[in-house]
Amino acid sequence: MNMRSWLMCVAIMVPLLIAGCGKTPSSKKTVTIEELNRVLRLASISPGGVPQSIDGLTNFPAFKGRQFPVPPDGKKFIIDPASYQVIMVDNKDVPAR
Repeated sequence: MNMRSWLMCVAIMVPLLIAGCGKTPSSKKTVTIEELNRVLRLASISPGGVPQSIDGLTNFPAFKGRQFPVPPDGKKFIIDPASYQVIMVDNKDVPAR
């Protein structure tokens, strides 16, 4: 590779690398409902089974250092035992376990 080709390659790659290094998608900071549902599907076929609440997913390696979603006031996230999905319900509609 001659010097001109090398410089052209560097001139193209450096700005791309700099632009990409500083960006962190906001979805990486907060766990999404879709991610929780994927983990629940995996848990449903694992020996430990599905946890009783989404708090049981806090130790999952992919969620380390990330925040769980916060429901709006008067709402709560629960695991629907029939579908193995995280759903949002009114706080008063949460069945006692």
